[in-house]
Amino acid sequence: MDLNNAKVVAGIGAVLAGVGFLGYGALGIAGIVMFLVGIIEIAGNLRDNALRSDAIAWFILTIVAFAVFIVGLFLLFFIHNPAFSMVVMMIAHAIGIPGVHYGPSGIVGYTYTQFTELLQLMELVMIVGAFASIPLIISAAFMYRIARRTYAYTGSDYVRIGGLLYIVGAVLMPVFIGLILLLIAWLMIGIALLTTEIKRP
Repeated sequence: MDLNNAKVVAGIGAVLAGVGFLGYGALGIAGIVMFLVGIIEIAGNLRDNALRSDAIAWFILTIVAFAVFIVGLFLLFFIHNPAFSMVVMMIAHAIGIPGVHYGPSGIVGYTYTQFTELLQLMELVMIVGAFASIPLIISAAFMYRIARRTYAYTGSDYVRIGGLLYIVGAVLMPVFIGLILLLIAWLMIGIALLTTEIKRP
């Protein structure tokens, strides 16, 4: 694959990876794979072994983060029980939701409603997100290195800023805004690759 085609593949992959955060998971996974292939081909054309190594490390850690999130969500679904969720009980009591039950030692349970179910679902997603963010944050360091090296070849601020947003998004992933930042980061990296020329050193 020549350099220009590799750049297009990586750029389209980055855009598709961003679209994956809008709920199109299959497109997101396909985009991540395309981005990896494109970056490896770019590295091969430029004889940049460091870029290739960073891309492979980023991909492996991203897959680990995704697996942790899916498996964690699956497992927590099976232990989904209102009695286990002190955080939801405290929130329900603090905002005055009726049905909070007390015992000698304090809050012991609450009536299960759609609202408390939503609160608990959000809590579970945040817990799983926190665990998944550990390998994701490490992978983000490699993505930043990919973006920095790509910036050296393209001179595009979009790819540099996209790399920074990727790190911030990975850190903030458990509080949802991180997903928005990751979406923006992917789109910026994709646009940079699709609209700028890669110059050989």
